[in-house]
Amino acid sequence: RKPSRGKILVAHIMKSAPPGITEKEEKEAEESINKIYEELLKGASFSELARKYSDHKQSAVNGGKLDWFGAGEIVTEFAEAAFSIRDTGQYTKPVRSSYGWHIIKLLDRKAPGSFEESRSYLESRINQSYLNSLSKRSFINTLKKEYKFRINPTVFNWFVSNTDTLIINGLSKYNRSSIPGGYLYSFADQRLSARDFAAYIEKRKSMIVTTDPAIFINRSIEAISNDQLIQYENSILEKKYPDFRYLINEFHDGILLFNISEKKIWSRAQEDSAGLIRYYDEHKDDFLTRKGIEASIYTLHLAGGDKKLASIYRKYSRRKEGDRLMIEKINGKNDSLLVITKKIWYEGDDPDLDKIQWIKGKQNIRMGNFPAIIIINRLIDPVPKPFSEVEAEMISGYQDYLEKEWIEQLRAKYTVKINDRIFNMVKKSLMDE
Repeated sequence: RKPSRGKILVAHIMKSAPPGITEKEEKEAEESINKIYEELLKGASFSELARKYSDHKQSAVNGGKLDWFGAGEIVTEFAEAAFSIRDTGQYTKPVRSSYGWHIIKLLDRKAPGSFEESRSYLESRINQSYLNSLSKRSFINTLKKEYKFRINPTVFNWFVSNTDTLIINGLSKYNRSSIPGGYLYSFADQRLSARDFAAYIEKRKSMIVTTDPAIFINRSIEAISNDQLIQYENSILEKKYPDFRYLINEFHDGILLFNISEKKIWSRAQEDSAGLIRYYDEHKDDFLTRKGIEASIYTLHLAGGDKKLASIYRKYSRRKEGDRLMIEKINGKNDSLLVITKKIWYEGDDPDLDKIQWIKGKQNIRMGNFPAIIIINRLIDPVPKPFSEVEAEMISGYQDYLEKEWIEQLRAKYTVKINDRIFNMVKKSLMDE
C-alpha cells in the first residue's frame, strides 16, 4: 500500500500534438519541444519560454502555471512525470501525453489532507457519480420509495388550514399549544415533528410565491425532506455500499500509516542527528571505500613484445632515470609505443587490473592485447567513508532501522492472531483464481 502523494503545483510548456496529426506534424512538435528544452539547459527562464512558445494558452500567460492537482485529476502520463520530480524548481525532460509534448517544472508540493477533509471530498465524488446519472428528482423519488416516505395527513391538513395565521402572526406569537404534537412525515427511522416544521416554514415565509397554502406547504415539505433524505443517505453510505466502505477504510488507514510513518520514521531519521551519527558509527563498516593499489605500469603497445619489454625493463629499471632511458630506447619518435603510468587504482577502475593478484611487487600482466609490467608499491585497504559522503544512504538505512524497531515494539506490545479458517478460505480463493 502506497501512501497518498498529496497535491502538487506545477508549470509546463506544451507543444500540441493531438491524436490524428500527420507524422510531419508529430516530428515538428517533438523537435520544437527539444529545442525549448535545450534553451532551458542553457539557463533560459522557464516562465518566459512558456509565455513565448507554449501552445497551452490558458497557462502560458501565467508562465505555464497550472492549478493544484492530485493523482487521478489530470492525464496519467502528465501526472506520473510531474510527481516523479523530487525537488521544487526542477523540471522534466520532454514528456509525451495524449495532448502533446510537455516540459514540467515543480513549483510546490502539499502533503495529503486530513482524513475528514478527504472524506468529504470522496463522498462528494461518490454522490456526484450517481446524482449525475439520474436527475435529482428521480433520485429523491427512489429514496422515498426505498425508505417508505410517509406524510401524516392529519398534520398536513392542519398546516394547510393554519399556514396563513401562522405566517402572519409569527411562531413567537402563535399559540404553540395548538400545533399538533405528532410528526409531519417519516422515513426509515427518521421523523420531522410538526413544531420543527412550523419553525422551518416561518423562515421560508419570505420565499412565498403562491397564495395557495397547500402548494406552499407541499413545496416546503419537498425542500426540507429532500435535504434530510440526502443527508440520511450520506450517513449510511458506508453501511449501504460495501465498496465505498472499503475505500473509506483503505483511505483512512493509508493516511494514518502515512502520518505515523512521517512522525516515527521519516522525519525522525532526518531530525535525530545524534541517532543518525550513532547509526553511522555502528554501520560505517558497511560503507567502505574500495580497496586500491599505488603502482607503476609499463605497457608496450606492440603485439608480441613480451620479451622486448622484459629485456628493456631488466636492463634499465635499476638505473638512475631508468624510466626516461627506457622511453628513449623504445619510443624514439613514436611517443606512444611505451607508456609508463604511475598512480592509484581502485577496484573496478580497470577490468585488466581486477583480474590480477593485488600483492606488492612485480608482475607480468596484459593491458588489453599488449604486454605490461606492473610494480605494486603499496596496498590501500578499504576504510569507512566519511559521513558526508554517505549521509543519504545513512538516512535511508536509519529509516529502515527505525521502521523495524517500531514493528518489533508493536509485536511485543500486541499479540497477532490469525484466524486459520478465514486465512485458508482466502488462500483457497486466490489459488482458484
